[in-house]
Amino acid sequence: MSNNIVFQHSAGELKSAVYGYDGSQYRPIKTNSNGDLNVSIQEVDSITSGTVQVSKGTLTAVEEIDSITNGTIHVSSGTLSEIEEVGSVSSVTGGTVQVSKGTLTAVEEIDSITNGTIHVSSGTLSEIEEVGSVSSITGGTVQVSKGTLTTIEKIDSITNGTVHVSTGTVLTQGFDGISNQSIKVDTNGQLMVGLYDREFTEMSETIADISTTGTFGTVIDTSKYQDYSWYINRLSSSTGDTINVQLAVAPTPTANYALIGGMGTVIGETAQVITNEYYFHYTKLKVWTPSRTATVQVWFNGRY
Repeated sequence: MSNNIVFQHSAGELKSAVYGYDGSQYRPIKTNSNGDLNVSIQEVDSITSGTVQVSKGTLTAVEEIDSITNGTIHVSSGTLSEIEEVGSVSSVTGGTVQVSKGTLTAVEEIDSITNGTIHVSSGTLSEIEEVGSVSSITGGTVQVSKGTLTTIEKIDSITNGTVHVSTGTVLTQGFDGISNQSIKVDTNGQLMVGLYDREFTEMSETIADISTTGTFGTVIDTSKYQDYSWYINRLSSSTGDTINVQLAVAPTPTANYALIGGMGTVIGETAQVITNEYYFHYTKLKVWTPSRTATVQVWFNGRY
């Protein structure tokens, strides 16, 4: 009943209920089990030299935070939707910084990014002191103005571009079928080439009925050989005849052949080897005897 004074014979039992008005009706003011008021704050204009601590609850909307000195903002399972400007962030531990519409003006250090992506669509990463490893770059550019790319494991292709090394070294390796091997040069920078398993060609023919005017052997395309020689051996049936041998060369297979070099002779049962002293496309052997016909076995050996 209104305007009644509360009386109680025992002071320890003296209690009263406190109500508040919400604009339409009166409601009892609640407390927790410790007697602390349960307060729902609609709006706080300003807090000067104090602390807001929310242990179990939610700050629904914070319009502006001028500064936080020696403190922490901890968002465990929520989102900071928009931050217009952040002066500096000393560290982010176990979380994510996502900037959808804005700019990270300066990032002093990023220790590591695990299973994530840095995407710069229309800007520049001005300076990165050290990058541990980059697995792939798709549709972008790596520009190193002052620094070193220590190791590049693989470059698939460079299209319409240039690799420019002004004061460094590009080490080129070759693949031997199993692993990469260094390519050697001498002290003058000339490439050192070791030739092994060189291609070798061997042909033989018998030239019979050699006349006094001369008989030619088979035309050989000698343009591809680095070294080549002819071995001439007189058959035993021609013992006693002297046989003359000489090389003839021409630029085409059917041209008039010119005799070149010195003439060799095969006497008795001896053999003779002659080598070309001039480089021409086609070469053949001419043999002749001054007295009567004879027969010889001819071997051609060439390598390249």
